[in-house]
Formats: sequence, structure tokens, C-alpha cells
Amino acid sequence: PSPEIALLDGMAEDPSEEVRLAVLATIMWTGESLLRATLLRNDPSVQVRAALAASLERFTGPATKTALKVVVSLLEDAAPAVRASALATLMASTDSAGLDAFAHAWPKTALDARFALRKEPRGARLTLQLASQLANTTEASLRRAAVIAVSALGCDGFHERLLPSLRDPSPEVRIAVIQAC
Repeated sequence: PSPEIALLDGMAEDPSEEVRLAVLATIMWTGESLLRATLLRNDPSVQVRAALAASLERFTGPATKTALKVVVSLLEDAAPAVRASALATLMASTDSAGLDAFAHAWPKTALDARFALRKEPRGARLTLQLASQLANTTEASLRRAAVIAVSALGCDGFHERLLPSLRDPSPEVRIAVIQAC
């Protein structure tokens, strides 16, 4: 591994939660560093595990599918805040597989994680991003997933962002809007 990765490996096991959070805030995710995410995925701190899920939103490049697998694995975490952070990261993914994974996971999501998602700090930004996707995506399944995601975030004014989709050519999208509102 590169010297930076080797240094971060040690810091990811630091006894200080603040140090581990700082590692997550600064790490540049690559395929190589992603392999080290397992250490933090099993961290005893809920805050560190939730930060891990959020930090994976920054992941781009050819190993995005692998990063999404790590995020999906965090949906099994015991803490609702970690599961909510993972759901938000799936919504935010630049890869359409992330939004698909969110849509697949959402029906099985427990109420505690659903409530935690409503408090997600990235909610307003994600709502705007998803509303843009909803307006500009040609694939009906992704538009439907975007509707479900916007509704799941429940940010102020989300209904107004969804109402134009009542005229969507896809009945699945229109049904999702009706169910969301």
C-alpha cells in the first residue's frame, strides 16, 4: 500500500473517536483504501460507522460498484443512524445502481431507520439532487426510485417537487407520486 494508506490504516484504529472521524473526513477513497473500510465498518462507535457511510458518497471511479457493496452492507447495521446514513448515500450515488439499491432496500427498512433518515443532514441537498434526476432521467425505474427517495427524506416542500411527476408517462412513477403525497 501507499505510505498514505499505511498511515491511515493505523489511524483508523486509533482509540480516539475524533481521530477516526477525522480519517473519514479526509480520506480520498480509491480501490486500495476501500479495502480498509472493513475496519471502520466494524467500529464500536455509531458516529464513526454513520460517517463511514456518508463518506462513501464521495467515492467515484471504476470501483464505485464495490463502494456501493460496502454501503449496502451497512444497511444491516444495528444502529438506525448508520442505516439511515447508508440509505442517504445510496440516494446520492453518481451510479444509478445506488438509487436502484435504495429502492430495493426501502420496503424492508425498519421504522427506526426511516425516522433517522428524516433527520439526515444531507436531506435538503439530496432532495434537490433527486428532484433534478426526476426531471432529467429517461429511465422510468430511476424516476420511480427518485420519487420514493424524495418522499423518504420528507424535507419541507417535497410534495411540490413531486407534483409535476403526476404527468409522467410511466404509470409506475405516477403511482409512486400518489403514494408519496
